Amino acid sequence: MPPDDDTNYMLIALELLETCGKSFTPDDVTELWLSRLVKGETFTAERVAYRNFLAGYRPPDSAIRENPFREWIGAQIRGDVFGYACPCDPEAAAGLAFRDACISHIKNGIYGEMLASAMVAAAFGAETAEEAVLLGLAEIPQKSRLHESVSSIVQKYRSGGPEQECFDDIARRWDEREYHVKIHTISNAEIVAASLLY
Repeated sequence: MPPDDDTNYMLIALELLETCGKSFTPDDVTELWLSRLVKGETFTAERVAYRNFLAGYRPPDSAIRENPFREWIGAQIRGDVFGYACPCDPEAAAGLAFRDACISHIKNGIYGEMLASAMVAAAFGAETAEEAVLLGLAEIPQKSRLHESVSSIVQKYRSGGPEQECFDDIARRWDEREYHVKIHTISNAEIVAASLLY
């Protein structure tokens, strides 16, 4: 089938857990990428990290060196499987996500994958979508821009703000016509949180 970065990374994460278990390291992720990913099918932060691997850089340097995409959405879309592998344990899911994300991302780029993985794990036992979002937020640094942004979405929802108003506010603050905005972790995480809540 045609390659797709969403499914490619899900299958890689599954193979990673099958071969290395939950104690995998960032170097294990790196080696699996080099053996399974076609370099032409990587994009933005992942492509830079792949290039850095080939040049001899290892995590976390592979995420930092000449990588203007290091807080974009790439890691966030890789986190689902780690949440599935840790049902009702968002802390464990976030830990797995961190070790995966740090090979290609930093700061909010890493926190995005941690948040997504933790929310998926939390969803197995959460009573509401809001609870899953809050349990996910508990796994990322409270002082991060991502935590602040997603928390503001939760507050809008809790205060009874209308759905359309929330999405209009997101669109006003993040101009989706700008390439950078469309694939940044924070703007996407706000949309995910708002979609779950509303």
